[in-house]
Amino acid sequence: MEPPRFIPSFSATFRNPLPRRATIAACLAPAVLASLPGVAPGEVKPAMLFSDHMVLQRDRPIRVWGEGAAGEKLSVSIGRSKVSGTVGSDGKWRVELPAMKADGKPHTLTIASAGGETEFEDILIGEVWFLAGQSNMAAGMGGVGDTVEDLRLMSIDHNRVYGWHVATPDNVAKMPWTDGSKRWRSVSHVAYHFGRHLQEKLGVPVGVMHADHGGSVIAAWMTDTVKTDWPELPGGKPVTGDLRTLVGNLFRYKVKKAAPLNVGGTVWWQGESDGGNAKYGDNLQSMVATWREQFEQPEMPFIAIQIAPNTFAGGPLLVWEAQTWATKNVDGFYLAPNQDAWVGHSKGVDGATGWPTSGGNPHPPAKDQAARRAADVARQLIGDEVGHEVFGPSVIDHKARGDKFYVKFEHVGDGLKARDGEPLTWFEISDGTEAGGGLKYVKAEAKIFSKDVVELSAPGVDRPVHARYGWSPLAMTNLVNSAGLPAVTFRTDLPEK
Repeated sequence: MEPPRFIPSFSATFRNPLPRRATIAACLAPAVLASLPGVAPGEVKPAMLFSDHMVLQRDRPIRVWGEGAAGEKLSVSIGRSKVSGTVGSDGKWRVELPAMKADGKPHTLTIASAGGETEFEDILIGEVWFLAGQSNMAAGMGGVGDTVEDLRLMSIDHNRVYGWHVATPDNVAKMPWTDGSKRWRSVSHVAYHFGRHLQEKLGVPVGVMHADHGGSVIAAWMTDTVKTDWPELPGGKPVTGDLRTLVGNLFRYKVKKAAPLNVGGTVWWQGESDGGNAKYGDNLQSMVATWREQFEQPEMPFIAIQIAPNTFAGGPLLVWEAQTWATKNVDGFYLAPNQDAWVGHSKGVDGATGWPTSGGNPHPPAKDQAARRAADVARQLIGDEVGHEVFGPSVIDHKARGDKFYVKFEHVGDGLKARDGEPLTWFEISDGTEAGGGLKYVKAEAKIFSKDVVELSAPGVDRPVHARYGWSPLAMTNLVNSAGLPAVTFRTDLPEK
């Protein structure tokens, strides 16, 4: 993939106790041979994803699946709906129940066969979102002081799923929960705040499925090309190799455990480990298509949180380009602004320009801010009235007039402004002169020319032909829209894709 290029154009609250899961087993003589390991004759098992306190996506068909003895008959019911199915010769089964509204009531999901009956209680209907990524998505948040009963959280690991839990202070502070594991950590900061903000604003139950792996590259999340005897279920020998970089590893062991459950969409915070990946845009496009196929939702929204300024793995410039390119070239791909994640934590100034700089650490603060911004994007996609712009200003056109260069933005709300009331920083222009294997850029004086246009100029540059903004791994920029959301970094000298 050639580096991506901008294409100019002017054109309800209720109580939910914590009920038990009831499993009623009947001992019957084996009638058929189990098709999969760990499945007894006459037995039907739901996928690990299903548990008490689960949230199912409103207004979409309810998919339930699992394993069992080949030929075994089963039924699945919830509310007034009931469907029947049969375990296939491959030992797998799947049924689909009609869509339900978010009715504010707890339901029981029942899976029955000749071998017994399994009930999952306190099932809610609302919004379900899948969150994934590397260490910024994984970072824990510690405890909270209250319970949000209509927010349900779950986590997916390589060989297990930590079932759905109500967002109580204890459950938020300790995860994984009660499965006997000795691995204890708090819930993902981003997952919790995304879910809480969405639930509070929408007033319906929200379920967050969360999967992450620190240091992982996008290739590990993309495909399912790895063919090994690694176990799919708890037990057996552990997965080996570098889990962060093994192609298809995280797709197989995390994404496929969530799909094909119907979801409202996906939130993605990853890219720090792909700082030197010139094909990240192509990778994003491929991954989004693969996930949509796996979830069987061709138009599943995909919200990426912009990675913050940092110097890890070569810095974020290539990933910034790719993320912006994807918003313009991948249908249903959206970017939650996060360029200002280090605001208030400046580490100094740039020696050449005197502009403020960020820290080089790839783990910025303000993760709750990033989560809320992603939730606001989700709210807008759902059709909720957010009341303000949810995207950061991004370039839609540019042109030179004499010794001035003008950049036009979209997503400006009521108009562009400087976040701190100071002169705009990190704008540079070039007259096309080459230096050091690339264009020579000089510090530009930037002025807000109109509601959505910035004017650039610089002494000695009589005929500017290109501009760039925030083009440093450590740039602490200050151009924002009326909602205070930071402008997206850009450069206009990208070759045609």
